[in-house]
Amino acid sequence: MQREKISPQEKSIFHACLSAAVSQRLSLSSEQIPADELCKLYDDLDIQHKSGIFQEVSDQMKRLTSWVAKFYHNTFRKSRYTAKLSEEQKMQLEKLVHARYAQNYSSKCILDECYQFIANESIFPNQISSFVFQAIERARTSTFYVPKQTSTDLKHTIKETQLKDLKDEQIQEQMDQFMKHTELVQGAQSQEPPVYNQFSQPTLNDL
Repeated sequence: MQREKISPQEKSIFHACLSAAVSQRLSLSSEQIPADELCKLYDDLDIQHKSGIFQEVSDQMKRLTSWVAKFYHNTFRKSRYTAKLSEEQKMQLEKLVHARYAQNYSSKCILDECYQFIANESIFPNQISSFVFQAIERARTSTFYVPKQTSTDLKHTIKETQLKDLKDEQIQEQMDQFMKHTELVQGAQSQEPPVYNQFSQPTLNDL
């Protein structure tokens, strides 16, 4: 199922509506609150103050309340988090998931432990859960996460491949030249009396 694309204008409207609702409950100025600060303020509200906020945003945007809640938690809330899972962290989580899966831990227990493992990081929880559930699926099929190459690593790989190809071409060219020379010598020898100074076989130093 393809995800619904949200226009920048609708994101802006959502931001403005949520900011107004949170400001009203906290008796703040009417100025729009920056997204990262707004998410922190909303998350820190108690249940009583949170009650009705998504409904207010829903009424103003003409969207279902369930859509508003989903959009906040899955998309808008990303602005509160500044970091992403590194390749090293992904590998650590992968090992943890495979170990716990082998010990028959439930998916929920595995996810909870992974959350605790990354507890002090400013990483969007949905990114962690997404990776963990993919890792659980890999554990089921006995496959493993393959780290992505950084641009620097990729450049080194490309350069090494190009150098190897160049070296192979040079070796092949030298071999072709030697074989051509050998054929010419042998052709000339077939028309002359036998000689004892035969062309020597090539060595690695000759290449």
